Amino acid sequence: MWAKQSTAATLIVGPVLDSAGAEYTSAVIGDLSISKNGGTLTALAAAATLNHIANGQYTLVLTTGNLDTLGRAQITCNKSTYQMPPVNLQVVPANTYDSLVAGSDALTVDVTQISGDATAADNLESACDNYSATRGLAGTALPAAAADAAGGLPISDAGGLDLDARLDAAISSRMATYTQPTGFLAATFPTTLASPTNITAGTITTVTNLTNAPTSGDFTATMKASITAAVPTAGAISTQVASDLATAHGAGSWATATGFSTHSAADVWTSGTRTLSAFGFDVTLADAVTHGGATAVFQGSFVGDVTGNISGSVGSLGAQAKLDVNAEVDTAFSDNMPASFATQWPLVYQTEVTGITTDVEAAAGKHSVAGAMMMQTNGSVAAGVWTARKPSDDTVFATYIVTTDANAKNITGVS
Repeated sequence: MWAKQSTAATLIVGPVLDSAGAEYTSAVIGDLSISKNGGTLTALAAAATLNHIANGQYTLVLTTGNLDTLGRAQITCNKSTYQMPPVNLQVVPANTYDSLVAGSDALTVDVTQISGDATAADNLESACDNYSATRGLAGTALPAAAADAAGGLPISDAGGLDLDARLDAAISSRMATYTQPTGFLAATFPTTLASPTNITAGTITTVTNLTNAPTSGDFTATMKASITAAVPTAGAISTQVASDLATAHGAGSWATATGFSTHSAADVWTSGTRTLSAFGFDVTLADAVTHGGATAVFQGSFVGDVTGNISGSVGSLGAQAKLDVNAEVDTAFSDNMPASFATQWPLVYQTEVTGITTDVEAAAGKHSVAGAMMMQTNGSVAAGVWTARKPSDDTVFATYIVTTDANAKNITGVS
């Protein structure tokens, strides 16, 4: 007999007989015991009920607790000197009982394995879950649309469609058979494609022919602003030129040399109609060259070629003016020419290292005279390196790599 798990059930049990074989009509619920799935016999609790019907037959009402264990359940009489036929029940899950006995449900028959493979069963479940009229059991690998319909797989009406041949064909050959759809604007395709274009993320990364670039009137406002910002103005160029002249050529410090005229070009031009002969004095190039310190060869060549022509066409200059010019030339040379090297070099040789100022230290090069003096008077050699130190603070001025020779005598000191 089948029983539904954890569900109260009403049974007819008996007959209950005494030892003489007569029907016993006074049995109580405690006179019966139950064994769940082979377990120990336990007297039924008062929650269950037992009522005599007739001829020793009883109505037994079992509780949900009496039937809470799946498997076999056996009910017997435990009263001394009394006996009744045992009642055997098969306690099954609710789905099984309702499907096989009550008929109110369907058996749960989940496929957990296919040929012993649980993964295969899971794959079958996934395919069934995604079943559609157009895809069948293919899952989501195929489009959910009928073949040859919008969004569906393409088909060949004539059959024998060679997709590889069609996809590998040159673009030009495919476009050659392009048919303009009705109602659409005419499409024009180039016969060739520009190469290389290589435009990545909006930036042209290769040289491109800009012959057909738009004119300035066609640039966008953003493009014009960028071009304007990149090209310096005339004022900026003028400022930069003035700055470069001042830096490279000292234009900002130019001054008129002592003894020279401060007249402008306009002043000279106003006197352009006069001639040198009108001033009544002469000066030969021989005199000018002599005061300028030119060589005799240069004087003879220059005077011979030029003096006669100037004397003949310009006239003679006044003797007093000649003396004045000579004096001015002598003064200009004496004021501006450097002192003779013959008088300056002894001063350089006599300079002590303590006379090298911080300005000289900062300006002197590694291989300058000041550098050589610091090497000799404030230097040391160690591990193949000659270190010259500044006399002002004894910090390193420069280092020099010393090349040694095994046959040479070692330097034992410098004093």
